[in-house]
Amino acid sequence: MSILFMNTFFTKTFSNEEEFLIFLKKENNSYSNFILEKMNSKIPPDEKKHLHHIQPQHAGGPNKKWNLIKLSIEDHAKAHLLLFECYANYYDKSAYHFILNQQTEAYATLRKKIQADMKLNKKGFFDSNLQSELGSRKKNRKPKARNFFVKKALEKGFFLRHIPSNNSILIKPNECESLIQVMDKWITHSSMVHDLQKWKIYQSKYHKYTGLIKVLTGYIDPVTNKRLYTISDWKLEGLFLNYEPKQFLD
Repeated sequence: MSILFMNTFFTKTFSNEEEFLIFLKKENNSYSNFILEKMNSKIPPDEKKHLHHIQPQHAGGPNKKWNLIKLSIEDHAKAHLLLFECYANYYDKSAYHFILNQQTEAYATLRKKIQADMKLNKKGFFDSNLQSELGSRKKNRKPKARNFFVKKALEKGFFLRHIPSNNSILIKPNECESLIQVMDKWITHSSMVHDLQKWKIYQSKYHKYTGLIKVLTGYIDPVTNKRLYTISDWKLEGLFLNYEPKQFLD
C-alpha cells in the first residue's frame, strides 16, 4: 500500500478539468487508472448508478462536474477500495463497506480511523492531561461496598497469604473499590490459575468470592463456633476489625 495522501492527491487543489486529468494520468496508480478507464466506458441504462467524487469530499474534493463520475454500485465500492489501497485513508474503506451494506465492518473501520486520529493528535483518551487527571481520580477513589466491614477492609487494606507456598497478595488501602476488583487481582496469582475459568463463569457465586465475604465480615462457622480466617488454602492477614455490635454505632 503506497501512502501518498500526505502531499499529493488528498491535499492538492485543482482549478480546472484539464489540470485534473493531467494529474490523474501522471498519478498512474490502480485508482487513477480505474477512473480514467471508467471515464471512457458507459453503464447500461437499466443499471442503478451512484455519483462518485473522484477526489473524495473528505480530502476537499469539489462538487465540480469534472470531479464527478457516474459508476455502478459495484464499481463505486471498488473505487473507494482502490482509494484506500492507494492513499490509506480509512474513510474510504468505511465507504466501501457502507456501499456494500456491510454496516458492522463500516462502523468498525470508522472507529479505527477516529482512534488513530485521536492518538496522532493526542486528544480524548490519548490526552496526557486527561490521563494524569484519571490517574489522580483513581488514587483518590473510595470503596463503594455496601457492607460496613467489607468497606472498612477495602479502606484499610489486607493480605491474602497462600499457606502452602507462603506467598501473599497485597490489597493496598483504597486500591480496590469492590470485592470483584479484589478477586480480579487475586485470580492473577500463580496458585489461582485453576480458578480463573470458574471465576469467569460464576463471578459472585464462586465459592472463593463468597468465602472472602465471610472472612471479611466476621462469619462464625456454625460447626466449630469459631470465626473464619481462611478460604481454602488462603488465609486473611494484616487486618483487624472489631466485629462487636458497638462497631455499628460509628
